[in-house]
Amino acid sequence: MSGSAQPGRAQKRSGCVKLVLIGTVVGICGFGIYSCVKEEEVEDEAVTAVSSGSSYSNNHYVPGVGYYHAPFRNWFPFRYNDHDSSRGYFYNGGWHNSPHTSGIASSIPDAGAVSRVNSAWRSANPAEVESRKSSIARSRSTTRGGFGSFFRSTGS
Repeated sequence: MSGSAQPGRAQKRSGCVKLVLIGTVVGICGFGIYSCVKEEEVEDEAVTAVSSGSSYSNNHYVPGVGYYHAPFRNWFPFRYNDHDSSRGYFYNGGWHNSPHTSGIASSIPDAGAVSRVNSAWRSANPAEVESRKSSIARSRSTTRGGFGSFFRSTGS
């Protein structure tokens, strides 16, 4: 009789091991499926119209913001040296009697100007921002590489 008690314990122990293994496999598979189908949240700041460190030429236009004036490294509502017969020539945020002359055809705006322009652009173009955010999220979610990606760090 004592011999029949041992196999019963072994049976119960192997049953527990099977349950733990099955639970682990189901958990890993569930996480893998979830991570493949979930859409990642994209912050507004990830969507930009202009970039820090990039050079922009005179009259580079940003919808909802205006035109870049390279000599002044900023954006304004009118084109560089735009002429209005009643007001004069527009540059550096104001109207002047004569056009501005400069050998600077392009420049790199400072980080503050880039931040202000991107913020104003996002406010003026919410549909474009949402479209770009969706596109970024879709491109991020398609980079998954099966269950092996569970063990790799994506850095995000």
